[in-house]
Amino acid sequence: MIPPARLVDYFFALQLDPEASEEHQARVYYCYPPLQDGKDDTLRNIVPFCFPSGVEFPKNTSVAYHDFVLTDERGQKKFACCLKTRKIKMGPTTEDDEDEAVSCFCLVSCQPRFNTLRACLHAFYSLASEGKAEEFILRLMYQVF
Repeated sequence: MIPPARLVDYFFALQLDPEASEEHQARVYYCYPPLQDGKDDTLRNIVPFCFPSGVEFPKNTSVAYHDFVLTDERGQKKFACCLKTRKIKMGPTTEDDEDEAVSCFCLVSCQPRFNTLRACLHAFYSLASEGKAEEFILRLMYQVF
């Protein structure tokens, strides 16, 4: 079997939704490319996999990584690596939840290259900490897709 030509199939950015009706509910703020109806329906429910223990995150931890595998009804697998942090904010936050806002960035691939996905997320985190996240995402997606 010939492996897919690209490493990354999807990029997700998620964060605690301050307007959610349930406490500690996260939502997808960004997905590239956008999910299409009938294609990759498995990814529509990615939030619980990105936050397997809820959106709680130790105060003394700056960044945490975890991996997971999704299998669709045809047995096809998607491999994902997530980076969680408090340092990069998206969407609306208030002063009350500024310290509590946990962001999660996730790369999804058809290839089981967890170390490479983790390295990409680490590079993203480093640049995002310097305020260059948009530039990195544009370059990653331009080169990957």
